[in-house]
Amino acid sequence: DLKHTEHQIVSMNDMDIHCFEKLQNLLTKTKPLVSTLKESILTIENLQIGIEQRVAHVGDDISDLIDGHIAALHEHKLALLSELRSIGDHKINVLSDQLNCLCNTLEDIHKTCGLTSEVLSLETKLSNSVSAKLSLAHQLEELTNTRYEYKPQEDDYIRFVPNVSVGYKKRYNMFGILDTQTPSYAHSIINEDSISEAKQRNTASLTVTVFDKEGARKLIG
Repeated sequence: DLKHTEHQIVSMNDMDIHCFEKLQNLLTKTKPLVSTLKESILTIENLQIGIEQRVAHVGDDISDLIDGHIAALHEHKLALLSELRSIGDHKINVLSDQLNCLCNTLEDIHKTCGLTSEVLSLETKLSNSVSAKLSLAHQLEELTNTRYEYKPQEDDYIRFVPNVSVGYKKRYNMFGILDTQTPSYAHSIINEDSISEAKQRNTASLTVTVFDKEGARKLIG
């Protein structure tokens, strides 16, 4: 066939030899990839394990820190609530004692005044008893001259001041205290120089020193 005269004719034996050599060459080049791939796979697998371990470790650090802080805050909260309850109970007890005293005094006054009115109205046999009159007079004088605590001996001033540090609890800095010092404006002092500046319509910074009702200086609030 004239159409194939220009093609190179290769025998099957030569073709086989050529293919064998090519495969041998490719195999020689490919085999090193196995160890490289295995090494890379092992590296990645170890890295995955390392990441999981690192995630667990960092997670433990986060949990220890946050859980510890929460536990310290909870403990601080319970302490504040306990202190608050004690403060409230003390104030109520003081007022209860005062209330009982005033109620008893009121009852004594009612009884003594009532009995005195009866004596003065000559409606009872006691009206003829001088000693009874003297006794009633003594009781009335005592009731009249006694100094009673009309003003409540306690107030409802209880404030939570959250921005005051109260020290460390379980290595965490705690904030927040209870303030029961009622500010007294009558005892408080404003810097006179600041007032003078303000009167002159100048920009002034006023310094106020606040005292409580007992005259003690308030350090907070």
